[in-house]
Amino acid sequence: MKLTYPQRRLLRAIEQNPGRSRAELAKHLYLEMSPVYSTPKVSKMVKKLESLGLVELDVIREGGRFGVPGVYLVGQKRPEQPGYLGVFGRVI
Repeated sequence: MKLTYPQRRLLRAIEQNPGRSRAELAKHLYLEMSPVYSTPKVSKMVKKLESLGLVELDVIREGGRFGVPGVYLVGQKRPEQPGYLGVFGRVI
């Protein structure tokens, strides 16, 4: 399986920033590009990598927007803090 340079770059970004949403990854990878163009580009790459079995979408455990799935490498450890997120912050 041969990956293109942008796909390898995206995989490296996912490895370094587990759980980021596709929009956050697009902002990180394409600083000079508008989110209107960069987010669909990254979403298409994530879909391709997902079909190859390299990445998976899962619930964001820490940070990010509620209800938006985060991107992880398959089998990558999910970062978690003890306790749960309450109305007024983290409860341990």
